[in-house]
Amino acid sequence: INHFFHALAMLYAGAGRRVESMITFSSRTVSNVSIRQDLLAVGERIKKGETIPEAFRKSQHLLPHEQDYIESGELTGTLEKSFERIATEAAEKLRFRLEIFQQIFTRIMAAFVVFSIIMTLLSVIRMD
Repeated sequence: INHFFHALAMLYAGAGRRVESMITFSSRTVSNVSIRQDLLAVGERIKKGETIPEAFRKSQHLLPHEQDYIESGELTGTLEKSFERIATEAAEKLRFRLEIFQQIFTRIMAAFVVFSIIMTLLSVIRMD
């Protein structure tokens, strides 16, 4: 989602292309097949005449407040800023999750190292 909306914001700011082609191009940055298909469906809905907010409202992978950003961006003429805001929030969420994962992993590894040291000491004591 982060990569998609960063790419879409840059393309949208530069304009010159149809929105659905920008969505198709931006979806190439998404490695998750399910998310990519969902975003490509947004482009297809726009081709069929739905507005950008309407098309993104039907996305299964966007949160309601992200959909609201798109709608307000469309109304105020700042859609590229809305796309960038979604990308920034997605990056912050990812960073937060990775920090939590790193803390948990560090604690597990520390416990494993302490356990290994204790087992080594016990085996040395038993050999004496």
